[in-house]
Amino acid sequence: MTGLAAWLLALPFAVASPAPTAAQLRELMRDLPNFATELAYEFCPQLINGETVLENNPDLIALGFAATPETGGNVDFPGFARLGQTRKDGYVAVGGISGKICEVTASGPEAAMALRQLRALISGLGLNFEADPANSGPGDKGTVEAFQMKYSATGQVQLRLIHTTTGDGAPSASFQIIIQEK
Repeated sequence: MTGLAAWLLALPFAVASPAPTAAQLRELMRDLPNFATELAYEFCPQLINGETVLENNPDLIALGFAATPETGGNVDFPGFARLGQTRKDGYVAVGGISGKICEVTASGPEAAMALRQLRALISGLGLNFEADPANSGPGDKGTVEAFQMKYSATGQVQLRLIHTTTGDGAPSASFQIIIQEK
């Protein structure tokens, strides 16, 4: 078993859980912070581990996302694809590259609450994430709070929480989990 596979198995949630019921979907989609948190902590591990994809994903389609993602949009990660949806309480997007990066973004009045929820769950993962001051602070993509964890002699997992604003001035929060091999 690779270091990454062991790390993913250590996560405290079931990545092979059964599809949610209609009632569970309605509850999940109740508000933007819960929706973003669910995507970050349930969908992202599956994408990072190569167990799921964005395109034609029945679970994401059931959550109101389109079947076909948009590609591009992330100059740091060529091949990055994203699905997004506008909701009455804001905008939410999920994207990434299988095995490399997963990103969830929430924009609108509840973005700050989504960021607080995403941050609060990091310590509950039971993993040895450490603050990463070298990659934290204000920058051209907003204010970043970065954490990192080694999972092998040559690999690390970086987790980033990013607070910024959209082009129209709405608050926006992003959760990124990135696998880096040296």
